[in-house]
Amino acid sequence: MIQCGQRSVIAKAPAVVRWGLTLLWMAVIFFLSAQPHLPQAPEPWLDTLLKKTAHGLEYAILAVLARWTLRAHGTPHAGRWAWGWAVLYALTDEAHQMLIPGRHPSGWDVGIDALGAAIGLWAWRKRGQDRTPS
Repeated sequence: MIQCGQRSVIAKAPAVVRWGLTLLWMAVIFFLSAQPHLPQAPEPWLDTLLKKTAHGLEYAILAVLARWTLRAHGTPHAGRWAWGWAVLYALTDEAHQMLIPGRHPSGWDVGIDALGAAIGLWAWRKRGQDRTPS
C-alpha cells in the first residue's frame, strides 16, 4: 500500500474524494443496469456464472467505498451502514431494471449483491485496511 508518514494516502483522502468515487461507482452500476442487452458468454452456464460474479463484485466494491466514505465522517458502525447502503442500492437497482426493456428484476440478484457486499467488507477488514470496529 502507498504510505505517507504514519497513515496511508488512502486513509488521508478527503471526504469529497471519497464521496466522488463512491457516487461515481454507483453511477457505473446504474449505467450497466440501464443496458437492455449485455454481452453474453457462449455457454449459458458460463454466462450466468460471469454475470452473478459481476453482481457480487460490483456490490463488494460499493460496500467498501461506502464504508470508506462513512469513515471520513466518523460514522459509528460504518461497516454495518455501508452494507445497508449497498443492499438498499441493490434493491433500487432491481426496481430500475423494471423500467428497462429486456431487463427483469431478480430477488436472487439482490441476495447475491448483499452477499458480495458482506464479502467485500470482510475481505477489506481481513486485509487490514481498517483495524477499527465496524
